[in-house]
Amino acid sequence: MPLSPEGHQLDAIDLKILAFLVKNARMPYLEISRECGISGAAIHQRVKKMENMGIITGSRLLVKPQALGLNVCAYIGVTLSSANEYNHVVSELKKLPEVVECHFITGVHALMLKIYCFDNEHLMKVLINTIQNIEGIKSSITDKTKVIAPVHYAGVGCEMDTIMDIAKRHNLLVVEDAAQGVYAFYKGRGLGSI
Repeated sequence: MPLSPEGHQLDAIDLKILAFLVKNARMPYLEISRECGISGAAIHQRVKKMENMGIITGSRLLVKPQALGLNVCAYIGVTLSSANEYNHVVSELKKLPEVVECHFITGVHALMLKIYCFDNEHLMKVLINTIQNIEGIKSSITDKTKVIAPVHYAGVGCEMDTIMDIAKRHNLLVVEDAAQGVYAFYKGRGLGSI
């Protein structure tokens, strides 16, 4: 019998139940019981046993961000001003509804954030007006960053004034992706020509 990391024994039926629940946490126990060849009550007891053992710790509902208008997903590396800033910075990041994941990493950055925003302008506002203003965050742009690549999507231009300001302050190139913004304009200038 396989052991869980804590040393709990799981048999083939337990593993089969887990496989079904991982794919669909809302799968009815009766349906799982038919697939496993045991009663619904037995499935319920086994699931309860795995919950009590700490193997199953809960389930969650997944929401499609685009259905809520969150059309931009970005991964942002964050550099801290000092190593003792972790707790404060993470505490502040937890307050931001746009931040959906925060991972500790090694290398140039200390944290890797996954954020969802409505559009590129919203993304830039979150970066500049919120994340960059958290005490303890040194930057989300490093000396290895060379280019900002704003992507104009569905004819909606990015907030190019803000992007150009960041590029100027950090001596970065700006390479526009205006393929989705053909015949669209930002402050009277065609996207891709800024």
